[in-house]
Amino acid sequence: MFAARKEGAGNEEVAWIGDVNALFLDSFGRIREDDGNGALDDGDFVLQFDYDEEANEARVQRYTRDREGNLTASGASFGLTDAEFQPLWSAQEGLRSLASYDVNRSYSDSAANGRYIFTAFDRDGDGQVLEPIWSAANPGQSAGQDGVHAFTKNNFRLIGATENDYRYLGMRATSTQGQVNNLVDFVRGVEGLPGMRSRTLGDQSYLLGEGPAPDTTLTMTMKRIENTSLSTVTGATWFMLVPMMACCMPLMVGCSIPHPSVMRMEITTL
Repeated sequence: MFAARKEGAGNEEVAWIGDVNALFLDSFGRIREDDGNGALDDGDFVLQFDYDEEANEARVQRYTRDREGNLTASGASFGLTDAEFQPLWSAQEGLRSLASYDVNRSYSDSAANGRYIFTAFDRDGDGQVLEPIWSAANPGQSAGQDGVHAFTKNNFRLIGATENDYRYLGMRATSTQGQVNNLVDFVRGVEGLPGMRSRTLGDQSYLLGEGPAPDTTLTMTMKRIENTSLSTVTGATWFMLVPMMACCMPLMVGCSIPHPSVMRMEITTL
Protein backbone atom coordinates (compact mmCIF):
# COMPACT_ATOMS: atom_id res chain seq x y z
CA MET A 1 0.00 0.00 0.00
CA PHE A 2 1.17 3.52 -0.70
CA ALA A 3 0.49 7.02 0.58
CA ALA A 4 1.71 10.35 -0.77
CA ARG A 5 2.28 11.60 2.79
CA LYS A 6 1.77 10.76 6.44
CA GLU A 7 1.55 13.38 9.17
CA GLY A 8 2.92 13.07 12.67
CA ALA A 9 2.91 15.24 15.74
CA GLY A 10 3.09 18.98 15.11
CA ASN A 11 4.09 19.80 11.54
CA GLU A 12 6.10 16.63 10.95
CA GLU A 13 5.34 14.57 7.85
CA VAL A 14 6.93 12.00 5.58
CA ALA A 15 6.18 11.59 1.87
CA TRP A 16 6.13 8.76 -0.67
CA ILE A 17 5.83 5.96 1.87
CA GLY A 18 4.58 2.44 1.33
CA ASP A 19 4.33 -0.96 2.95
CA VAL A 20 3.94 -4.62 2.04
CA ASN A 21 1.51 -6.48 4.30
CA ALA A 22 0.26 -10.05 4.51
CA LEU A 23 -3.48 -10.44 5.25
CA PHE A 24 -5.96 -13.33 5.20
CA LEU A 25 -8.38 -14.11 2.39
CA ASP A 26 -11.40 -16.12 3.60
CA SER A 27 -13.66 -18.59 1.77
CA PHE A 28 -15.94 -15.69 0.72
CA GLY A 29 -13.00 -13.95 -0.97
CA ARG A 30 -12.95 -11.24 1.70
CA ILE A 31 -9.82 -9.62 3.10
CA ARG A 32 -9.31 -10.30 6.82
CA GLU A 33 -6.83 -8.88 9.30
CA ASP A 34 -5.23 -10.96 12.04
CA ASP A 35 -6.34 -10.65 15.67
CA GLY A 36 -2.86 -11.59 16.80
CA ASN A 37 -3.00 -15.38 16.94
CA GLY A 38 -1.74 -16.00 13.39
CA ALA A 39 -4.80 -18.05 12.40
CA LEU A 40 -7.95 -17.19 10.44
CA ASP A 41 -10.92 -17.31 12.83
CA ASP A 42 -14.12 -15.47 13.80
CA GLY A 43 -12.15 -12.83 15.69
CA ASP A 44 -10.50 -11.50 12.51
CA PHE A 45 -12.24 -8.41 11.12
CA VAL A 46 -13.14 -8.16 7.44
CA LEU A 47 -11.43 -5.17 5.78
CA GLN A 48 -13.02 -3.26 2.93
CA PHE A 49 -10.91 -0.78 0.94
CA ASP A 50 -12.62 2.17 -0.73
CA TYR A 51 -11.48 5.42 -2.30
CA ASP A 52 -12.77 8.64 -0.76
CA GLU A 53 -12.83 11.20 -3.59
CA GLU A 54 -13.50 14.12 -1.26
CA ALA A 55 -10.56 13.27 1.02
CA ASN A 56 -8.51 12.09 -1.99
CA GLU A 57 -7.34 8.96 -0.23
CA ALA A 58 -8.02 5.26 0.10
CA ARG A 59 -9.78 4.32 3.34
CA VAL A 60 -10.39 1.11 5.25
CA GLN A 61 -13.61 -0.01 6.95
CA ARG A 62 -13.69 -2.87 9.46
CA TYR A 63 -16.60 -5.32 9.54
CA THR A 64 -17.60 -8.17 11.79
CA ARG A 65 -18.82 -11.31 10.01
CA ASP A 66 -21.35 -13.89 11.14
CA ARG A 67 -21.40 -17.59 10.25
CA GLU A 68 -23.49 -16.90 7.12
CA GLY A 69 -21.01 -14.29 5.89
CA ASN A 70 -23.18 -11.25 6.66
CA LEU A 71 -21.20 -8.09 7.47
CA THR A 72 -21.76 -5.37 10.08
CA ALA A 73 -19.61 -2.23 10.10
CA SER A 74 -17.39 -1.89 13.18
CA GLY A 75 -16.28 1.63 14.10
CA ALA A 76 -15.41 4.47 11.73
CA SER A 77 -13.32 4.06 8.60
CA PHE A 78 -9.67 5.08 8.72
CA GLY A 79 -6.92 5.98 6.24
CA LEU A 80 -4.36 3.49 4.96
CA THR A 81 -1.55 5.38 6.68
CA ASP A 82 -3.25 5.21 10.07
CA ALA A 83 -1.96 1.64 10.44
CA GLU A 84 -4.94 0.64 12.55
CA PHE A 85 -5.37 -2.84 11.12
CA GLN A 86 -3.20 -5.80 12.09
CA PRO A 87 -1.44 -7.70 9.28
CA LEU A 88 0.09 -11.13 9.62
CA TRP A 89 3.39 -9.63 8.49
CA SER A 90 4.65 -6.15 7.63
CA ALA A 91 7.73 -5.34 5.53
CA GLN A 92 8.10 -2.02 7.33
CA GLU A 93 8.39 -3.76 10.69
CA GLY A 94 11.02 -6.08 9.26
CA LEU A 95 13.08 -3.16 7.92
CA ARG A 96 12.83 -1.25 11.19
CA SER A 97 14.34 -4.19 13.07
CA LEU A 98 17.60 -4.21 11.07
CA ALA A 99 20.77 -3.02 12.78
CA SER A 100 22.36 -1.62 9.59
CA TYR A 101 21.37 -0.87 6.00
CA ASP A 102 24.53 0.04 4.09
CA VAL A 103 26.09 -3.44 3.96
CA ASN A 104 24.77 -6.14 1.62
CA ARG A 105 24.23 -9.40 3.49
CA SER A 106 25.05 -12.74 1.92
CA TYR A 107 22.13 -14.19 -0.04
CA SER A 108 22.15 -17.33 2.10
CA ASP A 109 22.02 -15.35 5.36
CA SER A 110 18.79 -14.68 7.22
CA ALA A 111 16.96 -11.54 6.07
CA ALA A 112 17.08 -10.47 9.72
CA ASN A 113 20.82 -9.89 9.24
CA GLY A 114 20.44 -7.12 6.66
CA ARG A 115 19.22 -6.18 3.20
CA TYR A 116 20.12 -7.96 -0.04
CA ILE A 117 19.93 -5.48 -2.94
CA PHE A 118 21.59 -5.96 -6.30
CA THR A 119 21.69 -4.18 -9.64
CA ALA A 120 22.54 -5.08 -13.23
CA PHE A 121 24.73 -3.37 -15.83
CA ASP A 122 24.35 -3.62 -19.61
CA ARG A 123 28.05 -3.83 -20.42
CA ASP A 124 27.82 -4.90 -24.08
CA GLY A 125 25.57 -1.99 -25.00
CA ASP A 126 22.72 -3.98 -26.58
CA GLY A 127 20.05 -2.43 -24.35
CA GLN A 128 19.42 -5.72 -22.54
CA VAL A 129 20.81 -7.65 -19.60
CA LEU A 130 21.06 -11.26 -20.75
CA GLU A 131 22.82 -14.05 -18.87
CA PRO A 132 24.75 -11.64 -16.66
CA ILE A 133 27.73 -12.75 -14.61
CA TRP A 134 27.22 -12.40 -10.85
CA SER A 135 29.94 -10.97 -8.67
CA ALA A 136 29.56 -8.99 -5.47
CA ALA A 137 32.22 -6.51 -6.64
CA ASN A 138 31.70 -4.37 -9.75
CA PRO A 139 34.56 -4.77 -12.29
CA GLY A 140 33.40 -1.59 -14.03
CA GLN A 141 33.65 -0.56 -17.68
CA SER A 142 36.39 -3.11 -18.34
CA ALA A 143 33.86 -5.95 -18.14
CA GLY A 144 32.95 -7.38 -21.53
CA GLN A 145 29.75 -9.07 -20.40
CA ASP A 146 26.62 -7.93 -18.58
CA GLY A 147 26.97 -8.15 -14.83
CA VAL A 148 24.90 -8.27 -11.65
CA HIS A 149 26.47 -6.77 -8.55
CA ALA A 150 25.64 -5.71 -4.99
CA PHE A 151 24.02 -2.28 -4.85
CA THR A 152 26.52 -0.68 -2.47
CA LYS A 153 28.52 2.54 -2.56
CA ASN A 154 31.77 0.58 -3.01
CA ASN A 155 30.54 -0.45 -6.46
CA PHE A 156 30.16 3.18 -7.53
CA ARG A 157 33.64 4.49 -6.84
CA LEU A 158 34.65 7.55 -8.87
CA ILE A 159 38.04 6.07 -9.65
CA GLY A 160 39.37 3.31 -11.91
CA ALA A 161 37.07 1.16 -14.06
CA THR A 162 33.94 2.22 -12.14
CA GLU A 163 34.58 5.97 -12.38
CA ASN A 164 31.66 6.60 -14.77
CA ASP A 165 29.12 4.14 -13.37
CA TYR A 166 27.66 6.76 -11.03
CA ARG A 167 26.10 8.40 -14.10
CA TYR A 168 23.66 5.45 -14.26
CA LEU A 169 22.23 6.87 -11.03
CA GLY A 170 21.16 9.98 -12.91
CA MET A 171 23.76 12.13 -11.15
CA ARG A 172 25.57 15.14 -12.61
CA ALA A 173 29.12 14.99 -13.92
CA THR A 174 30.14 17.32 -11.09
CA SER A 175 28.87 14.95 -8.37
CA THR A 176 31.28 14.09 -5.59
CA GLN A 177 31.98 10.67 -4.10
CA GLY A 178 30.17 11.76 -0.96
CA GLN A 179 27.01 12.62 -2.93
CA VAL A 180 27.12 9.28 -4.75
CA ASN A 181 27.58 7.43 -1.45
CA ASN A 182 24.66 9.29 0.11
CA LEU A 183 22.31 8.43 -2.76
CA VAL A 184 23.18 4.72 -2.67
CA ASP A 185 22.87 4.58 1.10
CA PHE A 186 19.57 6.49 0.98
CA VAL A 187 18.12 3.90 -1.43
CA ARG A 188 19.30 1.17 0.91
CA GLY A 189 17.48 2.79 3.86
CA VAL A 190 20.05 4.86 5.72
CA GLU A 191 18.54 7.92 7.43
CA GLY A 192 20.08 11.25 8.50
CA LEU A 193 22.10 11.79 5.31
CA PRO A 194 22.94 15.38 4.23
CA GLY A 195 20.80 16.61 1.35
CA MET A 196 18.33 13.71 1.70
CA ARG A 197 14.79 13.99 3.01
CA SER A 198 13.76 12.26 6.21
CA ARG A 199 11.54 9.17 6.15
CA THR A 200 11.15 9.03 9.93
CA LEU A 201 8.28 10.24 12.12
CA GLY A 202 9.10 10.15 15.80
CA ASP A 203 10.76 6.76 16.33
CA GLN A 204 9.15 5.10 13.28
CA SER A 205 10.89 4.91 9.89
CA TYR A 206 9.02 4.40 6.59
CA LEU A 207 11.54 2.98 4.15
CA LEU A 208 9.30 1.50 1.45
CA GLY A 209 7.55 3.25 -1.43
CA GLU A 210 10.46 5.28 -2.83
CA GLY A 211 10.02 6.74 -6.29
CA PRO A 212 8.57 9.59 -8.38
CA ALA A 213 5.26 7.89 -9.23
CA PRO A 214 2.32 10.29 -8.71
CA ASP A 215 -1.27 9.33 -7.86
CA THR A 216 -0.57 5.77 -6.79
CA THR A 217 -2.84 5.52 -3.77
CA LEU A 218 -4.11 1.96 -3.46
CA THR A 219 -7.66 1.11 -4.49
CA MET A 220 -8.54 -2.52 -3.85
CA THR A 221 -10.58 -4.53 -6.34
CA MET A 222 -11.09 -8.25 -6.70
CA LYS A 223 -10.35 -7.94 -10.40
CA ARG A 224 -6.76 -7.09 -9.51
CA ILE A 225 -6.46 -10.40 -7.71
CA GLU A 226 -7.73 -12.34 -10.72
CA ASN A 227 -4.89 -10.96 -12.83
CA THR A 228 -2.09 -12.19 -10.58
CA SER A 229 -0.28 -15.46 -10.24
CA LEU A 230 -0.95 -17.95 -7.48
CA SER A 231 1.78 -19.50 -5.38
CA THR A 232 1.75 -22.37 -2.92
CA VAL A 233 3.42 -22.12 0.46
CA THR A 234 2.67 -23.85 3.79
CA GLY A 235 0.15 -22.36 6.23
CA ALA A 236 -3.33 -20.88 5.66
CA THR A 237 -4.87 -18.74 2.95
CA TRP A 238 -3.51 -15.20 2.81
CA PHE A 239 -2.35 -12.60 0.33
CA MET A 240 -0.15 -9.54 0.24
CA LEU A 241 -0.74 -5.88 -0.60
CA VAL A 242 2.26 -4.92 -2.68
CA PRO A 243 3.20 -1.35 -3.64
CA MET A 244 4.43 -2.03 -7.18
CA MET A 245 6.74 0.94 -7.40
CA ALA A 246 10.34 1.57 -6.46
CA CYS A 247 13.19 3.94 -7.08
CA CYS A 248 13.48 3.81 -10.86
CA MET A 249 17.02 3.84 -12.24
CA PRO A 250 18.59 2.66 -15.52
CA LEU A 251 20.52 0.03 -13.55
CA MET A 252 17.34 -1.96 -12.93
CA VAL A 253 17.41 -1.44 -9.14
CA GLY A 254 13.67 -1.18 -9.59
CA CYS A 255 11.13 0.26 -11.97
CA SER A 256 8.18 2.57 -11.63
CA ILE A 257 4.77 1.00 -12.28
CA PRO A 258 1.86 3.44 -12.14
CA HIS A 259 -0.63 1.36 -10.15
CA PRO A 260 -0.23 -0.87 -7.09
CA SER A 261 -1.21 -4.51 -7.42
CA VAL A 262 -2.44 -7.27 -5.17
CA MET A 263 -0.57 -10.55 -5.12
CA ARG A 264 -2.75 -13.41 -3.93
CA MET A 265 -1.03 -16.45 -2.48
CA GLU A 266 -2.91 -19.71 -2.00
CA ILE A 267 -1.32 -21.66 0.84
CA THR A 268 -1.97 -25.29 1.56
CA THR A 269 -1.31 -27.12 4.82
CA LEU A 270 1.01 -30.10 4.60
